[in-house]
Amino acid sequence: MSLKRNRTVELYSIALVLLLVSNICFYTAETPQLYRLMSGSGILLSFVVSLRRFSMVIKKSNCILWLSAIYAMFLFYGIFFLRAATFQPLTLIIRYLECAAMYLAIKGIFREDYRKLAPSFISAGFFSLLYLIAREGALIALGGYRIGGSLSGNVNTAGYCFGIVSTVVIWSYCMKKDWKKLLFLLVLLAFMILTGSKKVTIIIMADLLILLSYQKGKISTWILLAIGLTAGVYCLFNVPYLYEIMGVRIESMFLTLLYGNDASLHSYSTEVRGEMVQEAFRLFLHHPIFGGGYNYFASMTVTRYDYCHCNYAELLCSFGVVGTMLYYSKHLSVLGRLTRALKRRTGNRDLAVFGVILLLMILTLDWSAVTFSAQATWYLPVLISNAASDTIQANLSRNGGR
Repeated sequence: MSLKRNRTVELYSIALVLLLVSNICFYTAETPQLYRLMSGSGILLSFVVSLRRFSMVIKKSNCILWLSAIYAMFLFYGIFFLRAATFQPLTLIIRYLECAAMYLAIKGIFREDYRKLAPSFISAGFFSLLYLIAREGALIALGGYRIGGSLSGNVNTAGYCFGIVSTVVIWSYCMKKDWKKLLFLLVLLAFMILTGSKKVTIIIMADLLILLSYQKGKISTWILLAIGLTAGVYCLFNVPYLYEIMGVRIESMFLTLLYGNDASLHSYSTEVRGEMVQEAFRLFLHHPIFGGGYNYFASMTVTRYDYCHCNYAELLCSFGVVGTMLYYSKHLSVLGRLTRALKRRTGNRDLAVFGVILLLMILTLDWSAVTFSAQATWYLPVLISNAASDTIQANLSRNGGR
């Protein structure tokens, strides 16, 4: 029985690696066949391994039902209420299958031992870093350029993808100290910063929260962390290589937020994003209940952008209050369950802490990115948190609620 369970975990891990690598590296115009091959293989493997337990998974967790509901909504609006651009239903269906397959794989690994999640993310992250170096090694050596453009999406997506890997790595490191994981984490953080994405600052804060949640009462760790942070911030704003890529972007963002057009170092990105979010909320008021339709913002905006760079505003604009509540119902319900699990002190602290921090991270990131229509990796925080909540509930049931 033990060998069979280990084999099942290995198969789920392989499926997860295939799905992660395909979404991080190969969702590009240059590599569509490789993306489809790897993603399709991961989907098929995850579903085949889950086949015997699929009905049980649906009965004991409504995550698949939630995914089905929101993607059915996206499909319905895209077919009947498309307001701008073109709609690709096949892409949407594939993304739905990727999310479902990722959830099944993560839940399957958690069912046996949640500590075995990390190897999949480490393997996918390691391969992605090597692939990025092979594609953009010259730019990295030259300096002054944001990296990650050769991967799926754009440099911001690359920063996020390495970031979500970093959260799993630091969580695993906190549960079982291993210098190799710590070294890999530092490499990940370096590449996250080199993408120049300001979003990675949110993810780094989440990494720190995970670390600090395991270091209560350890003064030496807090001192070392304070020294490390001080040194890191100093390097970011004083080392030209880092300042040109990331430091100047953070500085200009804060100056623009504080002084607007009068800022000595102005950030057009920060200014226009603020204007788009305001416009999107105004457009939402035109159709507040069910929204104006898929890509409603793109059809009405006075800017040149196709989306407003804020998930909340984009959802409200397109699907109204009803659609937005449906989308975030899973985030909020899982957050509530995990918070209650923390308060009960039931011995599931590892899962509860990680799940809560992941959800707070994505709920914060959603203010600066449209994630509902993005790659499946953007759904990982809620999928992992839901699997963590399900595992906690299963443990409580086995222990008679204690």
